[in-house]
Amino acid sequence: TTIRLRDSLTPLTHLLATQVVCNFPWDREPWLVKRAIQMRNGTLIRNGLEVRPAELYAKPDWLRDGTFKILYVGRLIEQKRVDILLEAVAHLREQGHKLQLGIYGQGHLSAALKDLAEARRLKEGKDVRFLGYQPQWQSAARYYDLFALPTFAEGMPNVLVEAMAAGLPVIASDIPEIASFVRHGKDAWLVEPGDVNGFVAGLRWLIGDSTIRSELVSNGRRLASDLSPDRMVDAYEALYNDLLFPSRS
Repeated sequence: TTIRLRDSLTPLTHLLATQVVCNFPWDREPWLVKRAIQMRNGTLIRNGLEVRPAELYAKPDWLRDGTFKILYVGRLIEQKRVDILLEAVAHLREQGHKLQLGIYGQGHLSAALKDLAEARRLKEGKDVRFLGYQPQWQSAARYYDLFALPTFAEGMPNVLVEAMAAGLPVIASDIPEIASFVRHGKDAWLVEPGDVNGFVAGLRWLIGDSTIRSELVSNGRRLASDLSPDRMVDAYEALYNDLLFPSRS
């Protein structure tokens, strides 16, 4: 009820503002929200993300040599579509690929996703591991080969940028909130949201092509560095100057 009330008041709060700043594109917002943003000269300023060096942890003992290791970090809820990732991994394992999937996060779908993994013959602790919420997941990122984000909807996907900064190639859903700043095949590999077969094909391609993975890592790190707190502060400072001293702009 509280969330519904907040959402219903969003257009009004926007109209009461002098300027509306969003940290992700508003194209898919409800019409009234989008119209209110447009009437208040909506401006896009992406979050600045401070990426600190991760502590060096020992390699998790469940990860084995000779496997391709995939990492997911995020809530276990409907919009994240972790089921698609489980299905894709299971399909590729059936084709003979040696994969392991680490899932960092918690949510009300945890039990259902564990049941799905078991139904698809992904053994807990061997093929897949549900590791719960761990704020220092970046410390284990260096032991994985790929970061996957099969999400159906996002705001500003900080975790994707954090994975890039950690040096992981990324495969993610081709949704506006991601595609608006990530180039397919350059910064990350983007797949139609909800498309299991597309995710299978993308994973298969990346598993087999270390050159494209290296390119994604290089470009991803550059993109993550561009989304720095300093750049965000500069953008807000310029906006405030325009609002407070319009004669100077």
